[in-house]
Amino acid sequence: MKSLERIAVRYACSLALVGACGGSDIQGVQDAAVVRYDVGQVDAPVDSGVPMSISVTLKNQPTTPATFGFAVAYQDGAGAWQVPSPADTNDTFTFTVTSPTWAFAWMCATPTAGKLTPQVNIFGAAVAERTSYTQTIPAACTDRVVSPVTLTVDVTNLPATTTGTYYATFAGVTAAMTAGATGTGSFTIAVAPGTHDLVVGHNANTVTTGAGSADVLTDLTVVQRALDLTANQTVTVDFSQAIAPQSVVDTASVKITSTTTLVTANGTAVKLGSVSTSPYSSDELATSQGLASDVYVQQLSTAAAGAAAFVQAWAASPVAMTFTAPAALGTVTSSELSMTPYPIVQTSWPVYTDAIGYRWQATQPATGTATVAWTTQLTPGYVGGAPSYSMPDLSAIAGWSSSLGLVVGTPVSIRAIAMTSSLGAADFPFVAKPAVGTQRTQLTGIVTLTP
Repeated sequence: MKSLERIAVRYACSLALVGACGGSDIQGVQDAAVVRYDVGQVDAPVDSGVPMSISVTLKNQPTTPATFGFAVAYQDGAGAWQVPSPADTNDTFTFTVTSPTWAFAWMCATPTAGKLTPQVNIFGAAVAERTSYTQTIPAACTDRVVSPVTLTVDVTNLPATTTGTYYATFAGVTAAMTAGATGTGSFTIAVAPGTHDLVVGHNANTVTTGAGSADVLTDLTVVQRALDLTANQTVTVDFSQAIAPQSVVDTASVKITSTTTLVTANGTAVKLGSVSTSPYSSDELATSQGLASDVYVQQLSTAAAGAAAFVQAWAASPVAMTFTAPAALGTVTSSELSMTPYPIVQTSWPVYTDAIGYRWQATQPATGTATVAWTTQLTPGYVGGAPSYSMPDLSAIAGWSSSLGLVVGTPVSIRAIAMTSSLGAADFPFVAKPAVGTQRTQLTGIVTLTP
């Protein structure tokens, strides 16, 4: 396996990114509302001789689509978008294409909760690269969710400090409270039943050495393993047993954000540190608290006006990393092709060496209505040697909602994103939890236009 440093050097260029900001969230593990990509396998290459059967599985799609403004459609090459036959009992849509490329879209106009907004999600691939795709529909867009239960965490023997915050994380859901001098605290977490690890910790809002006001670093943790939550339950955690995490020093010649996320053996994701001022660090549980099956996501990121980049490593134990900026994606351009039935945007960007795929995103902030988000995952064969993507007109699709279209007069933030991975095409789109040793880069070009 190539070292992260070698990968960084391979893509190194004269790009000088300054002012680290944004883009530091760990892909696939930080945000419970983020759409999950489940399948990391790639079909064996096939000839573009067609017809070809395509299968798309949307796990947990709603049983009452109208409640969520949920609709689906597919496209055969550049043909008209059409509604597929209903999914089978395994949530799989099957359709036949006669072109070298295909695309599939699902839409959710009225999500019920969480951070999700009205959204359109599209996957586009060359038949020679992929003939199947699987995605899990987020809880805010489906009625097929397990009723949550409540975990109450009572914490005793808290230090008499009034700085920073305490938190409890279970199954990736976090509750937090400001530190106080009472010596006790209580957290309430609503999650689906299951067996996960509970992490209770203290975050210093400012790192004590070389601090930046946005820096957050966990300096004490208690870990309770394999907590089986089947019904409402209260557990007590003695914080006098808390231990300081250990860390390694990361280095960079430009301003970066160094973020470490722990994904525990039983599937709890918790951010242990996010440091934007030197000295940078990657952090892990104390030896006595850790397990060999824990995984750490080390991410070094940087951003400037119109560009962002990160390098990311999934490790059994963090190692000191040196950040060298990957080659920039290059100039991203975007313009309107049409203003009806809603603004149709086209975006172009340079091909990126070794990209396993691209993501195109358009987000229009709320102006009296909800924010609208379009996200499209595109394989290299779909975009070809001169990557370009045009929003489709989906307004004729049964179930389409006008709330999903962009509107005139409001700025739209557009991102063209190139992804690389040591796993190759099997890691596109980035899967939620790849194998230990996986190393990734992501390069983003950002433009804004007002239709």
